[in-house]
Amino acid sequence: MGANLVREVRDFLVENYDQPVELHRLRDQWHYSETAILRQFRLAWGLTPREFVEAMRLNEARRLLVHTDMPVQDVCLAVGYGSVPSFIHLFRAKYGATPLAYREAQQRFWLGWKPSDLARIPACFLRFGNLR
Repeated sequence: MGANLVREVRDFLVENYDQPVELHRLRDQWHYSETAILRQFRLAWGLTPREFVEAMRLNEARRLLVHTDMPVQDVCLAVGYGSVPSFIHLFRAKYGATPLAYREAQQRFWLGWKPSDLARIPACFLRFGNLR
């Protein structure tokens, strides 16, 4: 499996992170064994495809929690989890707080701002500070 194919698998996972990771689907699409895909992906990215997607989902969940008013259940479903308790468990394991506690801590950090308050800040300032 060449570097281009590993990148293609990664790009596929990035585009479909909210879908279940199915190694047989990757195998069928790129015509390599599941073992070869796992080994080469781990060599290239330091994670298995499933771990890579998990990290993407949790990172996107974190972004949604901080920058939107979406309920935790909606965030959970938006990033591809079907079970809120599982999502909360994984989120807590990764970030040391439940999704709701994380959101509240981030809002306190930003001086009590709510995500809707960001609409009043000029977009050029948000891009400069990586807030969006």
